[in-house]
Amino acid sequence: MEEIIQEALAKGVEMHKAGEFEFASQLYDSVIKLQPSHPDANHNMGLLMVDKGNHLEALPYLETALAADTSTSQFWLSYIKVLINLKRIDDADRVFSLAKENGAEGENFFELGRELNAAPRIKMVGKTHEAKEPKKEQLQPLMSLQSRGHFQQVLGKAENLLDKFPVSFNLYNIQGAAFLGLGFFCDAIKSFKRATLIMPENAAAHYNLGVAFQKVGNFEDAMQKYQQALKLRPKYAEVYNNMGTILAKLGKVEQAEVSFKAALNSNPSNVDYFLSLNFLRVQLLADNFSKPNLSNYKDHRLIKLLFQHPEYQMQMSIANFMLGKFQLSSDYLQNYDRVLQTNPLHTFKPQTKVFCDGYFNFLNALLKK
Repeated sequence: MEEIIQEALAKGVEMHKAGEFEFASQLYDSVIKLQPSHPDANHNMGLLMVDKGNHLEALPYLETALAADTSTSQFWLSYIKVLINLKRIDDADRVFSLAKENGAEGENFFELGRELNAAPRIKMVGKTHEAKEPKKEQLQPLMSLQSRGHFQQVLGKAENLLDKFPVSFNLYNIQGAAFLGLGFFCDAIKSFKRATLIMPENAAAHYNLGVAFQKVGNFEDAMQKYQQALKLRPKYAEVYNNMGTILAKLGKVEQAEVSFKAALNSNPSNVDYFLSLNFLRVQLLADNFSKPNLSNYKDHRLIKLLFQHPEYQMQMSIANFMLGKFQLSSDYLQNYDRVLQTNPLHTFKPQTKVFCDGYFNFLNALLKK
């Protein structure tokens, strides 16, 4: 696969230099479809947009290349030059500083710095710099629509506001979340990448991007983003939980357990984090699993919630059945049914609901024999 990608890129560059922009575009696009975050393909496509005079359209490709690889000075150069051409001098200044922090260097880079210093700044009489973020009252309608699941409307309003606030961290975060809600994960990745470029010190931005990568099965990039989030916020419980989920899927069980424990330690009263850890142990059937030591958990709210939680009862029923402890399994199964009747409005994740209902019918039939 890598050999095919390199051949396509080489042919694309050849067509690009020859002025065959349409053919070059098709070749770059074929690589991007195979690997949406491929840095060279996105960078070349961005340069192609510049050569065609479409500087604004070049930005998303150059941003993707830069988000995928911050160690290549040329990616920074290309991105900053486009910002200068678009008269976004303040943004170019900010990105130039980020480039230096990431080790960008070389004569071309320092020459660009001199060009940037000489670039005219627009002086505004009676005003400070143009606001980069919408006011709270402008964002509130989007947040309200988001909370009600009206993601398509959110995208429309966010797009309109982005015309006025093209470097808004909040808008790109909202846009990315709406794309996630609609299942447009690749679009969410682009939005969250822009958010991390605008505010690289924001842990939530890296977490959001990690979630989007995880949704498309790109576990390597997801883990990288989660690690960045943890550097910025060491006790980020959601990050640990998601890392545990990925590690469990990859068969790295011991590391997954460490991550799930870290999530629970960061937020001891969170039932979901305990259930993630517990389910891993269901799969492993640890020796001491049939009698989980809840006394280790000092948060009595957690213990109380667990005994009222149908998923916990189902997990324990499955584990004890597999361990041959059929009476205990039956007791937990009855508790599962009782808890659901007591709280029929309990909200399951869709896949969890299918899992629990399937096992309830299966175990119920076996245990009655």
